[in-house]
Amino acid sequence: MSKITKITSQESFDELTSTGSKQAVLYFTMLNSDHAETKKILSEIYSKFEDFVEKSTSETKFGVLDLDDQDELAKVLKCSALSSFHGYVNQKVVSKTGQTREIGDLEEMISEMAAPENILPYKATSQEDFDAILKNNEFVVVDFTATWCVLAKGSLQSSKLWRKNRGNPVKTCWELINW
Repeated sequence: MSKITKITSQESFDELTSTGSKQAVLYFTMLNSDHAETKKILSEIYSKFEDFVEKSTSETKFGVLDLDDQDELAKVLKCSALSSFHGYVNQKVVSKTGQTREIGDLEEMISEMAAPENILPYKATSQEDFDAILKNNEFVVVDFTATWCVLAKGSLQSSKLWRKNRGNPVKTCWELINW
């Protein structure tokens, strides 16, 4: 049986994502909203999260970060959506749900995290490496992205969703260009 760790500092986040398990899930929410309807909705979602964690048999570690109490840490962790899950493998974020009410999104994310090579982009390190990818894969998407461009960064998430909806038949190479 797993438990949920309340994240109250960078140190507690680092501990969640670095010790014992190679996988961790962090839920971003407001545990005590002042707005009654928001509190009701978020309480229902959190209750489903607790049930899910209690029944979980995976090695995944779970945490919760209260956006009211830890807004600065949420910014550092690049959380932009209330009631969202971020999945970490070996201390790196590999998947995000965006704002959700569905525990099914969490289940899907955890199954993706079990095989991170299927969701993480691959970066060719040489011309030979790139040529081998082209030769060994039926369909390859190459994305050249300027990391300073907000719109270009947004295309990374769109590409991930596109691959997911197509049954992931695509080997994706990413080359990030720092201008």
